[in-house]
Order: sequence, then C-alpha cells, then structure tokens
Amino acid sequence: MKRKLAVILCTAVLLGTMAGCVQSAKAERSSTQVSSSAVQTQEEAKQETAVTPSASPETEEEEAVLSLEGVPVEKGAQIAVVAKSEKGEYWERIKEGMEAVVEKINTENGLEKDEKITLTFEGPDDEADVTDQINIIDAVLAENPSVLCLSAIDADSCEAQIDTARENGIPVILFDSGVNSEGITGYCGTDNKAAGALAAKELCEELEEEGQIAVFSQLGKAQNIKQRVEGFTEEIGKHSGVKVVETVYQDELRSGDIKTVIKGIIEQYPNLKGVFCTNMEIADTFLEVLGEYPDLDLKVAGFDGDSGQQKAVEDGTEIGMVSQQPFQMGVETICMALKSLDAGTKGLEEKNVYVDTAWIDADSLGLREYQKYLY
Repeated sequence: MKRKLAVILCTAVLLGTMAGCVQSAKAERSSTQVSSSAVQTQEEAKQETAVTPSASPETEEEEAVLSLEGVPVEKGAQIAVVAKSEKGEYWERIKEGMEAVVEKINTENGLEKDEKITLTFEGPDDEADVTDQINIIDAVLAENPSVLCLSAIDADSCEAQIDTARENGIPVILFDSGVNSEGITGYCGTDNKAAGALAAKELCEELEEEGQIAVFSQLGKAQNIKQRVEGFTEEIGKHSGVKVVETVYQDELRSGDIKTVIKGIIEQYPNLKGVFCTNMEIADTFLEVLGEYPDLDLKVAGFDGDSGQQKAVEDGTEIGMVSQQPFQMGVETICMALKSLDAGTKGLEEKNVYVDTAWIDADSLGLREYQKYLY
C-alpha cells in the first residue's frame, strides 16, 4: 500500500504567552498538531495568574499540557463533565487530558482545599443511552457546578438542560459533538465534516475512482456523526465513478439488528467495493460480520484510532482510518471551560476550537508523529 499521509489542518493562533495552546506545522501530507486559545492583550495577561510550564517535556502529551501559559486560574472552580460514555479508550483519553490540565494548574499554583479546581467526569455505560445521559445531566446541574462540559448523544435532547444551565449562570462547553440549541458558550472538537471528506478522498483513491460504497454509522442522532456522513457524501459526489448505495444508522433501525442489516446489504449489492464506518464501535461490528465472508474483497475506511482499529489497519482489514486527538481535545476543553469563567457575561472571544485529525494507514501507523492520534 502506498504511503498516504493526509491530514486536516485546523489553524490556531499563538501570540507568545498570550495564547492558550501550541501550534506546530509539519510538511505537506504530514501530521500537524493544532491547538487554540482566545487572544489576550498584554494588560489582560498581566492581570491573570497563569500556569508556569516546566522544562523538557518527555512526551507529546506532557507538551500539550505544558502549553497552558495564559490560561486563567479560576480558584475553586468546579468543572462538571458529562460525556457520551465513561467506557472506551476514546473517552478514557479525553478524561486523561482533562485531568492533566486540572492537576497541572493545581500543582503549579499551589491550590489546595477550597481553592483547588475540581473535576468530575460522568457518562452512561452505553453510548446510545440518551435517557441515562439526560438523567446524569440533571443530577450534575443540581449540584450547581461552575461550568458544564458536555458531549451529547442526541443533538436535540438536551435543550431543557441547557436552558437550566443558562438560567443559573452555568457556562456550557460542548466537546466532541454539538447540539441543536441556543445558549452554548463554546465548542471544542473535530471538524467532522472535513474529517468525513478526508475518508471519502482516501477511499476513492483506493478504489481507483470507481465502485459502489455503503456507509455504516452507530448514532444517527449525534451531530458529529451526521457531519461526518455529510462531509463524506458531499465529497463522494465529486467523484463521478463512485456512488453511495446505502447509508445505515444503527440507532434508527426499525427492525433487525445491525449485523443482520450489514449481511443483507453485502448480499444485496454483489458489486459493493467500499465501506465507510463512521466510528470505532460500528467498525468493530462491521469487521466482525466481514469475517464471515473470507472471499469478499472490500476496501474499508474506519474512524478513530483505538487498539481495534490499529490492528485492522495493521493486518490489512482496513485500508486506513481517520483519527482524532482525544487527549488534546480534553486539554482544550478544560482550557475553554476556565476561559469561559474568566470571560463572564462578555463571552469567549473564540467560541469554536478545532482539534486536528489525520488519515492513518499501514505506512504511517508506526511513525512517531502519528502516535498522538492513537489510543
């Protein structure tokens, strides 16, 4: 497989000690780490207590955390995080990034007891359990946190909770996935539409610009998944010899389980050449079904860089995957949460922070610059 090092570049601004996080540009079709922060004037910077970085970070994760200079220290802040789930390598990495920021700020600034910044991280066991997530958000808001960081399972399900937060002066920072609601303070995550388009370009190249494709998704109600499918479909439309014949959302199936539906599509379209799986859960399920068809030659593009996806790319079951930076997403989300508290009613100067993604195939899987995308 020829080397393909495609990357989405999301540009960030860095002005000395007045910005939140580090930007580093790599060469063409190589990985680029991007982080973002609201710009401050010199006078504002002098008035803030900021994290003081220590020398010689040993890992890229440490380097990301050490880029917190200029992030305001909100003593005693209570940060409540509600994710789509507590389980899974992706969410664990986000949590690690969040915890690293809080620990760094508390340690470097000697915050103890009531002055310590605290963090809670909760979510359903099942990423598709909307009702459980809503109940968790209600319980969290009842504790009156300083700020709520939320990754919503259903883009339309949280309006009442967001209204409650706004009425009580609690900023809401979305991460990973957005909602269809007013009153949001900011968003930190992937440019999912661009990520979907990247997967489409790579798959079309692998198919030599010809063939039928199916798209499989786990969550049709999640905004980030919808955006990935939208970006993928729009890009496919630019390739005349390639056609999407089916798009399936697991949580919208009226009858039959997803494995049965996958088998049905494989058998309905004998000329199917390619598949796009929009996250690691649906990719794992599809690859399990594909194992029952050992003679079928399908080009599969995945999403997310967990251990299962890495193995699939390594053994050639997948041609590659679009992967995010969950650790850095966690870092950026907490930076934004603290800035929202400092900004107060005037709001954030930068309301959207995008963490970059990369296309990873067998050629780039073991390269050092791509390890930050794997988890």
